[in-house]
Amino acid sequence: MCVVEVPHRGIWQIVQPPGHHPYALDFIAVDLKGRPYRPWNLAKHVFSSMDVKDTFAWEQPVLAPIPGEVYFAHDGQHDQMRLNLPLDALRILFFQGRVRTSLFEQYGGNYVIIKGYSGTFALMAHLRCGSVSVRKGMTVNEKDPIGLVGNSGRSIQPHLHFQMMSDPDPFGTDLIPFRFRKFQKFENGEWIVATEELPPAGVPFQAL
Repeated sequence: MCVVEVPHRGIWQIVQPPGHHPYALDFIAVDLKGRPYRPWNLAKHVFSSMDVKDTFAWEQPVLAPIPGEVYFAHDGQHDQMRLNLPLDALRILFFQGRVRTSLFEQYGGNYVIIKGYSGTFALMAHLRCGSVSVRKGMTVNEKDPIGLVGNSGRSIQPHLHFQMMSDPDPFGTDLIPFRFRKFQKFENGEWIVATEELPPAGVPFQAL
């Protein structure tokens, strides 16, 4: 178990897609009702298409959750700029999902791995193309900006993939459970301060 800083600002919630390791979490920016975009965009997302810029997560700053050294940084993977939920889901499940590759960027798009001083590794993935602001070997402190949320790799909408690892292999299964140092969560119509815990999936929360 390790304690880290929240790697973003604003209101977000945790989602855990099928097939994800229980310690590999996706974060989506939402409003207090858990919506990732304005209500009128729902029909466009499902029945036609919408622009990634209309989601709350797009281009939100991604911050270093731990102090340490940048172990690896990858940029240059393009973003999917239009969103259509049924077609994007089919693309992931039946096309890209059948492609096997040893290159993590085909899955995680643009990503950064930070090696913490304690020997753990933090991975942030699906960053926007051209936004990664750190390079291998750079020293970072907690909350330093490292890039922007994008829609690169195998992604159906802008979000941040985050996991803590005992080694730098993004495909490894030896992931580490983590908790956030301090944040507030929105439950039963009010903000509740929490320390050294993880927000429940689907509950809006923000860093303090």
